[in-house]
Amino acid sequence: MAILHPSPLRGETGRGIYSHAGESGPASDVACLAGDEPWYTGRMNDTNQTSNIRPGGAFSQPGSAPPAYIGALLLAIASLTVIANAAVAPSIPGLRDAFKDTAHVNTLAALVITLPSLGIVLTAGLGGWLCDRFGRRPVMLWALVLYGVAGASSFIAQSLGDVLIGRMLLGIGIGGTMTSTIAMIGDRYQGMARAKLFSIQPAAMSGSGLAMILIGGLLGELGWRYPFLIYAIALALLPLAYVYLPETERPQVQATASKAPFSIRPFMIVGISALLAMVMYYMLPTRLPFLLRDLNVNAPTAAGLIIGAGNLTMIVMALFYTRFGTRFGPYTIYAMIFAATGIGFSLIAFAPSWPLVVAGAAIAGAGYGWLFPVNNIILMERASEAERGRAAGFHTTSIFLGQFLSPVISGPIADHSSNAGAFGWFAAGSLVVAAVFTGLKLRDGR
Repeated sequence: MAILHPSPLRGETGRGIYSHAGESGPASDVACLAGDEPWYTGRMNDTNQTSNIRPGGAFSQPGSAPPAYIGALLLAIASLTVIANAAVAPSIPGLRDAFKDTAHVNTLAALVITLPSLGIVLTAGLGGWLCDRFGRRPVMLWALVLYGVAGASSFIAQSLGDVLIGRMLLGIGIGGTMTSTIAMIGDRYQGMARAKLFSIQPAAMSGSGLAMILIGGLLGELGWRYPFLIYAIALALLPLAYVYLPETERPQVQATASKAPFSIRPFMIVGISALLAMVMYYMLPTRLPFLLRDLNVNAPTAAGLIIGAGNLTMIVMALFYTRFGTRFGPYTIYAMIFAATGIGFSLIAFAPSWPLVVAGAAIAGAGYGWLFPVNNIILMERASEAERGRAAGFHTTSIFLGQFLSPVISGPIADHSSNAGAFGWFAAGSLVVAAVFTGLKLRDGR
């Protein structure tokens, strides 16, 4: 079995995420976060595929890939995850005003953005198990139906409670689409083709998020309800997924292996980095609209444009991942992400007017273009085909647990200080996390 070690195991030398370590037995196929043992070891698990990653992290073979329209469809379905929150973010202040007599309306209005994350946290693991047990396709199709119906239901909601119920059900649908999409990419793509698609994925998602923020802002000018109609796009993707995304062949040995116990231990660093990153990043859609109001920026369209600055820089960084990002180990990438977040949030916290807020959002969003490629590549190379759904479910749970916790943590801070103060505290926290990952890199280099 070919073993692939990330370069930070014994010192990051700019060699990339993976370095070839030759042949090893099952005893070496271990990962942990303790002592001097490596925190990740990956194995190439694609059927009849040997390792095609050279020392230094570069792929020696392009890898197999389906037609381009299959990749485009998978990216479109994956982008539904970002649309779920981006489309309504600029209109949250208007929704809050519509239900201003509701108790705890400030906290509940912020939860409209992140409550889908709770639905995902509670069900993504189940969705991953269903993907491994019964197939990716049925999970994806039913999830698209739930996404479209539940997401658009808020258009006719009569109370804030109705909105929150619809958002929770939307989250269950997102958990199904995200886990099934990642597993399908892992099944259908290999080698460099897989790495390229995973690097395009955050760019496509961020681009869709940016577009939906702008469209949501424009629809928000008509009223807070109208952006929720955007979620019906999932129903338009449903027939395309039914026709063009058949189930891949699942040999009996894989179906049997899908019933075996699943350990999250080899994926812990991926889960921790994703959770912390989302706690920080989701300050932008959940707190920035309120901070902009403090700066007398009240139009939803303007708020959408400013929040979109972080999405724009994320797109640019994601497109350069295969060219530059693979030269760094995961610890270095994680440190860069949190350092950029800390710097960007510091600018936002002390901004006297909106132009500096734009600069801060752009800097904070840049690092996240590399987060998902590095994490998804580690997941798919480490997980066998029979456990990819559950690995994707664990990663999805970590991402959205962070998104759900973000306003829960930032809300009380903003209430006791200010929206700017909340960004200041989160900036300090991000820089501490960046220092921790830098220390881990230096420790492993000794």
